[in-house]
Amino acid sequence: MNGKTASIAANVTTYPHTFLNRLMNSWEKTHEFAPLGQTPYGAARIILKKALDEIGGFRDVPTPDTDIDIRFTNRGYKSIFYKEMKVYHIRQVTPKSIINGQINCGRGRYALGIGLLRTVGHAILRVRPFVVYGWFLEKQQIGKSHKSKHHRLNSSLRIRARPNKNLLLNFFHVKKKTYVPRK
Repeated sequence: MNGKTASIAANVTTYPHTFLNRLMNSWEKTHEFAPLGQTPYGAARIILKKALDEIGGFRDVPTPDTDIDIRFTNRGYKSIFYKEMKVYHIRQVTPKSIINGQINCGRGRYALGIGLLRTVGHAILRVRPFVVYGWFLEKQQIGKSHKSKHHRLNSSLRIRARPNKNLLLNFFHVKKKTYVPRK
């Protein structure tokens, strides 16, 4: 990493071993057509420890990857999406996991101060209707009295910095079960 680059994110894609995983893998390619440009996403990244310490580490938010990118930007750092570095996400995609992932994304968008109009645009362009539901769900949970982005993020979600010694385990949520893809 050079200069003020704090984070380099890989191109994370779902391993296509089942029908739903192949569907998810195909849908993930819509990231390439993002009208506001491709932004880093996901947990497969290299992060400069000095920059992570400077922003106070990871916080307990619905979308920690987007949260650190925003905080890096606020401190003058860059987060880079490196399309050529491809990483497979080994997971079992189910209808429930798809819906929960979209709802969590919507919750994160609200908590990070991303407006409704931009969230609806995201939901339409990326074919993710439950993102809007998640946005409203988080708004309802937080309540109408918390209007400022800063107040929503820090007070309502009771965000806390995670201890540095546990960063890797907390961020990647390592599972005991190992999946070996079929050949």
